[in-house]
Amino acid sequence: MMPAFSPKAFFDRLKKGAELQEVVAVDFSQAEPKCARLRAVNGGVQLASADVLPPVPEHGGEAGTKDGHKPVELSKHLASRSAILCLPGKNALVKLLSLPGHPDGGSEAKIRDDMGVSSGEYRIGYKDLGYSHGRVETKLLTVAMPEADVQRYLGCFLSGWPVPVSVELAGLAAINAFVRGYLEHCADKSLGVIQFEDDVSFFAFLHEKELVLIRKYDFGYNNILNAIQSRLSVNRETALNVAADQAFDISQMIKEVCDPFVRQLVISKHFVERRENCRVTRIFIPGHAAASRRLAQEIRVASESEIEEWDAFKGLAVQPEIVAPRLAGQNSLLAASIGAAVGFFEDNGKQ
Repeated sequence: MMPAFSPKAFFDRLKKGAELQEVVAVDFSQAEPKCARLRAVNGGVQLASADVLPPVPEHGGEAGTKDGHKPVELSKHLASRSAILCLPGKNALVKLLSLPGHPDGGSEAKIRDDMGVSSGEYRIGYKDLGYSHGRVETKLLTVAMPEADVQRYLGCFLSGWPVPVSVELAGLAAINAFVRGYLEHCADKSLGVIQFEDDVSFFAFLHEKELVLIRKYDFGYNNILNAIQSRLSVNRETALNVAADQAFDISQMIKEVCDPFVRQLVISKHFVERRENCRVTRIFIPGHAAASRRLAQEIRVASESEIEEWDAFKGLAVQPEIVAPRLAGQNSLLAASIGAAVGFFEDNGKQ
């Protein structure tokens, strides 16, 4: 396991009293990390720049780099003093828990016990979602990430700028971008939202603007692209083109690959509808997903819900020229970075 890093050591590199009104959020859940610099401006959030970074080595740094870690180098237009790291969800645990009373100093041990993780090996975090069942219990959204994973990515920011000020789970950060951009003005009483990563997916159901179910499933972009590569005997670049091109009929292939995921999604939808006595009328999916239109069709048929693509830029102040050409028209690739930054500004009273 990599050596532990003290959060204090990172924050000591920030000047005392510094206002954290700008951050750069790096999403490591994609093979090529997506990076966005955002500012808190007049009670809102402004996207200042966005780009794609080189892949991070699979098992940390390369030979000859400082302490075995390869630094992440940000170009001038992405430079910031503070960084939020959005980590992939492949090895993470996510649960909705209810604890008696209100969280206190002894809650971490109870959360670890309920999640089945030990101290030292996993880093946990939780968000208080308010009381459930009257005022008897508090509902918590809890996350556990392997400490080795956390240290691997922190090791890319050992010195200089930016200083890591927060570590987030990319899938939940992306869903937060949806919640902040859509939920307030959404007419649907009950809805679902999906976020795809390379190796896993997250889906959440909300009823009356309250999170009532969230799950992680081992299905991501790579499942689709690997199937295309294998069955058509093509390389990765060609597989990406096939997935995006409606001229190729791969509907049966997509159905076979995504069927286990779709079935679990529908089971969860029916569970929510029975427990909350509601009907999930709409499910939102990211528009950039590999074969997204075909995925949308499979989900629509199985769930009998309306399917809509959602835009991660909704609610942001954005000038098109600040987004790198490689990201043009693919706003949802920045969903995790945006959601993490928006949540950070909210937690620090900048919105």
